[in-house]
Formats: sequence, C-alpha cells, structure tokens
Amino acid sequence: CLIDIWKSANISIPNGKLIIISCPDKRLLLLSPQYGSSFVNNFILQHYDVNARIVEHALYNIDSHKTGCVVIRSKRNDVLPLAIVKSKHVTWTLMVDNSYSYRGVVQPRFIDCTKLYNQMLNKYSVKSIEPLLTLHALSGCDYSSSIRSVTKLTLFNTYFNNSNKYRYIHQLITSSHNQVILRSCEQLILDALKSPYPTFDEHRSGIAGKSRKYDEFNSLNLLPPTSDAAYLHFKRASVALNLWTRQAQQTICLSNGFEINNGLLQITWIKKKIAPEPLLTTSCSCTIGKCTNCSCAKNNVTCVQNHCKCAQGTCGRR
Repeated sequence: CLIDIWKSANISIPNGKLIIISCPDKRLLLLSPQYGSSFVNNFILQHYDVNARIVEHALYNIDSHKTGCVVIRSKRNDVLPLAIVKSKHVTWTLMVDNSYSYRGVVQPRFIDCTKLYNQMLNKYSVKSIEPLLTLHALSGCDYSSSIRSVTKLTLFNTYFNNSNKYRYIHQLITSSHNQVILRSCEQLILDALKSPYPTFDEHRSGIAGKSRKYDEFNSLNLLPPTSDAAYLHFKRASVALNLWTRQAQQTICLSNGFEINNGLLQITWIKKKIAPEPLLTTSCSCTIGKCTNCSCAKNNVTCVQNHCKCAQGTCGRR
C-alpha cells in the first residue's frame, strides 16, 4: 500500500536522499530515486517494541550510500531518548524531527541527538548517559505514567548530581525486583521532591497531617503515589527497559505492573488504599468539653469515630 501511494503521488525525493519506512511487519522499506521502492534484503528486526525498532532501522547503513545525517520522523515520545542514547554508536549526525502544529501552522523543530548527547556528557561530567533510558522510563513513557510534581529535568539533575547514591536503579532492568532496587528508585524520586521523608507513604502522611481536612480527604489524590503504587510503577518502567534494550516479548508485562482483565492487558495501578490509615493522622482524647481546644481543633480537622477518644455525646467536631 505504501509503495502504491508513493508511486501514484509522484513524490519527488532529492538525489542522494533515501526514505526508509519502518514497517509494522518489522521489515524495512526503502524509497529512493536510485533504487525505486523495495524491501531491504535480509534485514528483519525482531524488536517487539516499535520505538526501539524505529531507531534501530534508522541506524541501519544502506550499502553503497554514504550518509552525513539521518533524521527520524516519528510522533512517538519514546523515540527521542532512545535516539539520544543510540547516537553514540554512529559517526554521523542523528536527528529527530519533533515538529508540531500550532493553530494549523507547522512549527519546524529538529533535535540534534548527537549534539545533545555530547552536551549531556559535558554538563554532568560523566562517561555515559545510558541511565537516561531508566530515568525516562521512571519519569513517564509509553509504558509508565509520569510522577506528579516531578519533571524529567528535575529527575535527571537529581540523579546525575549524585549518581552513586542511586546506583541500584541500574538493576531495574533485571527480572527480579528486590526491595533494594525499588527503594533506590523511591529515594531518587523523593530526593527530586526534596522530601525529608524516607518513603512515599510517610511523605503523604506528613503533608496530610499539616494541611488535610477529613471532609477533603480526596485531596490526597493530588499527592505523589503511595509506596505500593510507586513500586508497581517502577516495575512498569522495568518492562519498558526490557522491551527497548533486550528485545523482550510483551509477556514480560504480566505481574510487573500489568494484569489480564477480561482477556485484555491492563495496568495495575494500586493494590492498597490510597489514603493513609487514620492512625497516621491527627487525633484527640478530650474527656470534657466540645473539642474546641484540642489537637483536632488546632489542625482544623474533624474528629473521627473509633479513632479519637473524645466523648461522642459532647464532641462538637463530628
């Protein structure tokens, strides 16, 4: 179909230029004035992840064609970080066409991945930026959602400014996710949030204890995830890394932040309660009065039955 459209549209390709299309069936379609249209022989990439396949196809060196620059045109978000990391393996310039449309007008934007790779090496004074893929997966990709209140740039800076502290996140790609690896990921994001707490649950409880009102308990949804939800998120990030770099099949998703529901693969968002238990929040133990001068009153929260020890018959905050 692509070949027929190309021929019927009479598209003009400049001499010395090639158009390579990464096909859904994993083959590579070559369009050029010199070669016409044909599938590249003996090149069928077995990547199950389409983003990785697009980048690997772009890196393929067509015989007898010398190139100084390759441009990838794709709307997929994961292509850019993959292209940045892969740019170190080629001698020519690798770019990504990140153009967008604004009010019906195309705004051209081309990102030089080779230049960006070298700039990151110099900025962070490191020998490799391979962890970029892990950080991208943790901060939100096609397989994982973003972490509320944490931008990608903040996470990158937090990690590269003290990478030894988070050395265990390199093991996130392994199939066995022990507590050391998951805790390292949790600590990285907490540091990016500049949190004084050691876990997400304590971070949420600390904030809730300062500003929460019981009648506005749903406001906790605006906070970062619970530790339980975050650990499921980290496992989905691991799935992404395996699909990008190890050509893993999508069966790896099962029990790693995904589940089968009615025959469909769906995300497992959480396994425990979103809100902290009442024991972690403010309570009082008034024996007289109407709870007008207790800890609940000072924090402007409602007294909770079976949690606060004040008298139900006299309490005025229930």
